[in-house]
Amino acid sequence: MPGRALDFEWTMPVFAEELNVDPLPTWVEIRLEPFGKNGDQTLVRLDHYGFGEGPQWDKCYDFFEQGWFDILFRLKLNRTFFVFD
Repeated sequence: MPGRALDFEWTMPVFAEELNVDPLPTWVEIRLEPFGKNGDQTLVRLDHYGFGEGPQWDKCYDFFEQGWFDILFRLKLNRTFFVFD
């Protein structure tokens, strides 16, 4: 979606630095979609891909699941400071 998407690689947290290889193991996709009765709001979709298997990966997944929730919640609370065209 030109102009409505952002994709980027993402590193693992400090406690799992050994999982950071080249290319980076995970990537994030953010999609912005018109939303609301008149399409005058923006729905933000965030997906984080590329997690492997095992205890260290599970720990990273849990870490990011909470982290992305917190970030998106803060974005929602502060939406008056952002302008989406």
